[in-house]
Amino acid sequence: MTDLGCMQRSMPSTRPVQGHSCNTSASVQSRQLRRPKQCAQRQAQSQSPMRRAAGHCCCSMAESRTEAPSAPAEEPLTEPISQDLDVSHAVVDASYRSTPWAAQREEDASTSTVVQILMVSESNVCRSVLAEIIMRQQLTDAGLDSMVQVESKGTRDYNVGDGADVSVQAAVQQMGLQIPENFQARQVNPERDIVCFDVVLVMDKYTAADVLREVSVYDTINKDAQYSLKVRRLGEYHPGLAATKDQEGQDIGDPLYGNAGGVDELADVEQIAEVIQEACQGFVKFLMQLKEQSPDAATFRSALQEEILKMQDIDWLKPPMLSKA
Repeated sequence: MTDLGCMQRSMPSTRPVQGHSCNTSASVQSRQLRRPKQCAQRQAQSQSPMRRAAGHCCCSMAESRTEAPSAPAEEPLTEPISQDLDVSHAVVDASYRSTPWAAQREEDASTSTVVQILMVSESNVCRSVLAEIIMRQQLTDAGLDSMVQVESKGTRDYNVGDGADVSVQAAVQQMGLQIPENFQARQVNPERDIVCFDVVLVMDKYTAADVLREVSVYDTINKDAQYSLKVRRLGEYHPGLAATKDQEGQDIGDPLYGNAGGVDELADVEQIAEVIQEACQGFVKFLMQLKEQSPDAATFRSALQEEILKMQDIDWLKPPMLSKA
């Protein structure tokens, strides 16, 4: 897998440039941070007693030549500048963006005919868990469980390794379903998941942005891949939410937001579980229509992939750098 280096301070980069990006808090800092050695040398020079006494730094030498000295010059600095000078504040941490090309080669060589669906929420302890469990049961009821598999992940690492939230476990139990005992929250791996899964169903505009912030970069490098089209809102398939013209109206909210706790939080989770259940029914109906046209597994998966490519990109919190003029 090819690693593409980029320099960034805090937020993930949103501006693709030949497969990599750079993001800093200000353009002046950006110019300085590309030259940490020069910055360190200039800083060391400006901090020397001689320059402090003269009242100028390396950037104002031209001005100092015209000023008369106000006091006798001090003795020249005879000790060498310390080699242990701390310049940690003048550099940034390096991070790397991986590409999906290696995973794509593996997928192209694969002979699997099973459709892979990924449910995505923020931390993979609530909405995406509900969507995975509910969808799996509905696929079984529709006789599609041998042709379609479903998993879930989160875009953030807040709860990686944790089980489902207690209120989610209670809501699932009331629905007569069960979360696997070995369930653990996982985080999305964009460069592999966007290739290995045929459809990525996100819960709202925030999780869409988390996924597409990376995936859209791949599409700018390889415009034929059209990975971004795989990312869909689960709410697109809800009979009520799908009727809204504004795609944000198709968002499925986070019932754990606000940490209400107790019976109020459980009621919110149960309400969202009903919305997810109806959206999953809509998606299964969509799959059943495809199955009528392509009954065998091999053509069924191909039919789904072709149908996805006919869809339009979903709206998401796209950074200005990636927005079309």
